[in-house]
Amino acid sequence: MTGGSGLPEGTGGRNTLGCEAEGCGHNCIAEVFFPNVGSNPVKQFVNLPRESRFQGSSSEHQDRLTNQVRVGVRFQRAVSGSVNFQIELVPETDNAEYSNTEQGRSHNRYRFTPETAQTHTISSGDRMVIEPDLSLTVAGGDTYRVKATCDQGHEHLSRPIEIWRRVWLQEIQMNAVPAASSIQPFINYYQDNHNLV
Repeated sequence: MTGGSGLPEGTGGRNTLGCEAEGCGHNCIAEVFFPNVGSNPVKQFVNLPRESRFQGSSSEHQDRLTNQVRVGVRFQRAVSGSVNFQIELVPETDNAEYSNTEQGRSHNRYRFTPETAQTHTISSGDRMVIEPDLSLTVAGGDTYRVKATCDQGHEHLSRPIEIWRRVWLQEIQMNAVPAASSIQPFINYYQDNHNLV
């Protein structure tokens, strides 16, 4: 199901401390979602640029490439005036640990950013998509959620987004050189042992 703006509904996190449960009547955040995912698990292939040639299939959106992610917030109803809310990344406790030296490297891929909650403002409609403002670390298997907090302090979590690294293969046979009949054993190995393919 899609909303009036063409963004998917029912693909994110539901209220954890929502106003509906408390009966306060506040126009609270109803959902935190990742656009262009549908009902599929949210896998982010962090080691490839956001280009169509690196999509795993025609149904996989380019949003699933690079370590920068877009996230959407949907309110229970259209806002009246400007409404502030906060967004932050929440890493799982068993994510890879990077040393201070690694985290300090200039490419900044060994630390998630921002590390503190960021304030955003919605001025119309019932939803807002935040353009790439969140950057994930790049260790395959790490998992994050996005937490949105409304102006009344109620918190709402997205469903998990898991980091994968994709190996991009192209088969080229050299002249007069025997070639393997299939690269499937190679693919199976990495699927069984790493979040890479």
